[in-house]
Amino acid sequence: MLKIKIIILILGCLVLLNIDAKAQQVSIKDTTITTDFVSLPVFGNTGEDWNGKTIEYRFSVSWASFQLLDVVADNNSAVLDKNIQFSYDWQERIISVTINSMQSNFNGNLFNIVIKVLTRVDFYSPNEVFQITPTEIIVKDGNTSNTIPLESPTAYVRIDYLPSNLTYIEDVSFNYPNPFLTETTILFSVNEKADVSFEIYSSLGRLVQRIPNKEDDSQNDGFRYELYDENRTTVQIEENKLEKGIYRLFLTAKKTEASVSVYYVVVRIGNNSHLVKMCIN
Repeated sequence: MLKIKIIILILGCLVLLNIDAKAQQVSIKDTTITTDFVSLPVFGNTGEDWNGKTIEYRFSVSWASFQLLDVVADNNSAVLDKNIQFSYDWQERIISVTINSMQSNFNGNLFNIVIKVLTRVDFYSPNEVFQITPTEIIVKDGNTSNTIPLESPTAYVRIDYLPSNLTYIEDVSFNYPNPFLTETTILFSVNEKADVSFEIYSSLGRLVQRIPNKEDDSQNDGFRYELYDENRTTVQIEENKLEKGIYRLFLTAKKTEASVSVYYVVVRIGNNSHLVKMCIN
């Protein structure tokens, strides 16, 4: 019996050591953006049996408003199949990169993520920073999949430029910070004078607050709010109309329902509606 226990213990140690030796590493270097788009190299290693399997990388993003333009790989990267699929869920702020075939036992540049920063809703402000963090890898083989969580460092991307040709388009960013304790901000832009209003709903679908509210809403249990333009000047919404420009809606939670941690903000600009999901920590 003692021999059996010793053998099992030794085998257990061998398995643990083997897993540690194959730990996946994914990282992105801190970067400074000097134009409106940037290619972010993603570095890491691959498993010993990944050739022919579908590999999905996921990254979380905070603060940024950007467009995911492309994911590219050259002949020196780990990617064998250059038909790379990618997507960006702006509500959950998750970038997904799916590759159908990669080199096994590779260590180096995996691929590059090409993004365009949407500074039109970020007040064209230099010295701003957004964060991108590798979170997990999903290895798919037929009908089976294995998720590998990552403990990777966060990359900080600093915006260090002002665009020369400023344009206004209708757009709404997610709120920042998110999740938040009491205060958060929604950035949005209007391309022409339009009716603008906001409706805040609880996760249960209850209308918490309308902005602006023609009635006295000082007693509501929702949010205090302030609206600023791109010059950071306080703006009053008169008859629901806003001029062309860039705006920041600053929200402060007055009272939250104990069972509610998620709110939805419907931003109405003209005939269009935009949804923002806010999480209170």
